Amino acid sequence: MLLIAASLALLVVLSVVTPFARWLIRYATEQPQNATLVAAFCTLLGVLIAQIVNFYLARTAERERAQDNALQRHIAYIDQFADLELYKELRKAEERGYKRAVMRAQMKTLLLDLDGRRKGILLQFLNDAKLIRKKEYLRIKDKVDRGWNYPIIKLDGIDLSSAKLGDSSELEFADLSGVNLNDADFSGATLWSVNLHKADLRNANLSGAKLIEADPLDVEAIEERGCKENLLSTNLSAADLRRADLRGTDLTGANLRGADLSGAKGLTRDQTEQATGDDSTTLPYGIDRPKSWRESTRDG
Repeated sequence: MLLIAASLALLVVLSVVTPFARWLIRYATEQPQNATLVAAFCTLLGVLIAQIVNFYLARTAERERAQDNALQRHIAYIDQFADLELYKELRKAEERGYKRAVMRAQMKTLLLDLDGRRKGILLQFLNDAKLIRKKEYLRIKDKVDRGWNYPIIKLDGIDLSSAKLGDSSELEFADLSGVNLNDADFSGATLWSVNLHKADLRNANLSGAKLIEADPLDVEAIEERGCKENLLSTNLSAADLRRADLRGTDLTGANLRGADLSGAKGLTRDQTEQATGDDSTTLPYGIDRPKSWRESTRDG
């Protein structure tokens, strides 16, 4: 009887939200044997719910273990660069040599198991360790006398989708050309002179971000830098920015030539006037090309 009473109490609660439960209550109260059947049904339902909950908890625990294991591999990957000799070798290694290829392959495998937050941590590390500096950053002296070759690790084609940077994060002179940054969250971050040429930024959150050109005085004594525009400006040329969130994004000096911004959210005329584009730039409906773009196209 206690089981029957408990089952009926459960049905009373469910009756608030489900017509089926109300029907079961009516059925259970018509005859005593009906109550027994309903109790058995509720018992089976309870077992089923318990199994579902246990399955969910097991899957959650499995995902946590997978992330913990990925974190350990993440740490091990980063620790490799603490070896000064290895770092020197990679800096001088051939662009398409096996040493860099191995490090890139290891990173691609690692990224398969990382969530968005950990992908952001890895990206920040690669930036801070100057492993993804764009080639224009390299001083002629370093290239000739020391044999350095940037970027040390090329990220083109790498899957950093859903990567999340912290609000106060900064990337400087990074080469993110051709990177998959679909659904990435760079909101509030500062990207100084980052190369995002042909990057996939669909549905990315760039609200409040600063994608701006660097002050020449901030460049660390780069001598004979040659192509000053490519070094100092944020390059979004041919980038896929469809449906990206650009509310409040600082695009000062950004190169939007050939970029696709159709459906971009929050983009204003003032933002486009601060950037550089041309006839190949696709803007959201209702946003006209600034006059300065047409003039720069003619000048070019």
